[in-house]
Amino acid sequence: MSWHSVLIQNSDVAELSAGALVDKFATLYREADLQKGVEVYHSMNDQGDHAYCFSPEASLIAPDLLADYKAITHIEAPDLQSYRRIEL
Repeated sequence: MSWHSVLIQNSDVAELSAGALVDKFATLYREADLQKGVEVYHSMNDQGDHAYCFSPEASLIAPDLLADYKAITHIEAPDLQSYRRIEL
């Protein structure tokens, strides 16, 4: 199982796109009724880009959503020191 990350670059619609990603994932999360190991993390850099990391369990819930946002697959867990966990 792999981690996935999504980068939403700063733009006029970045906030809307980031909000839509989280809202759509939260809906899939509730529908899946799977809680163990499902983690999503968020960070925003100085340029206003949003970065999200999805645990392997979270990635299993939303493969189509992650594909829509052109998620990158990571074999190992990314460094999450600058991220905060999103409460779903």
